[in-house]
Amino acid sequence: MTENHHDAMRRVGEYFGFDEPEAEVLVRFAVQRNRVARRRPNSRWDAAKFYTANRAILKKPSTAICKYEKSKVP
Repeated sequence: MTENHHDAMRRVGEYFGFDEPEAEVLVRFAVQRNRVARRRPNSRWDAAKFYTANRAILKKPSTAICKYEKSKVP
C-alpha cells in the first residue's frame, strides 16, 4: 500500500524498470495532479505543458499495461 501519489508513481516507475530521471518525472506527474486537484493558480496551464512535454514517459507504463492485458486474452 502506498502512502501518497508520489509513492504510487515511484512504484510504477520501479515496476516498469524506469531509470531514475524517468521515475522522477513520474513523481512530478503526481505533483501536477495535486496542483490541479487543489485548483492552484495557473496549475491547469502548467499541468498541460508538463504533460505535453513528458507524454512519452507516461506512455511507457500505459503501453506495458495494455500489452499485459492483451496477453491475458485467450
